[in-house]
Amino acid sequence: MSAIVNVMGRSTKDPEMQKAKNSSNEYVSLDISSTQRGQDGNNETTFYECYFNKFLGQRLIKAGVKYRTGLMVYGDLEFHPYIHKSGAKAGQPDVKAKINVKDWHFVPTDKTDTGANGIPQNGAAAPNYG
Repeated sequence: MSAIVNVMGRSTKDPEMQKAKNSSNEYVSLDISSTQRGQDGNNETTFYECYFNKFLGQRLIKAGVKYRTGLMVYGDLEFHPYIHKSGAKAGQPDVKAKINVKDWHFVPTDKTDTGANGIPQNGAAAPNYG
């Protein structure tokens, strides 16, 4: 089962085109970290594994998306349960959130940015990357 979602957050690495193992399809896998207030009032960060098809992945790279770029992604959210195999959480269940991205946009952030990563500064209009 999946649901359509909008998620706003920051990229955790520079996007890089990859090839699928069982086909010649290309894609970009990029984690988005999103911070929101939890039930206890403290901030909690959730990481979403986002998959961009070849067209959207090329758009990410051409637009200059880099580590910590503010993005909003729109797509199908899927939850995949798993059990930790090693480390301090070995044997404990957890859930991985994956988004099959249908579209994405730049978003302004609340932190000071250099502007080199494509995020507008000081209220400037965001560039249109198509």
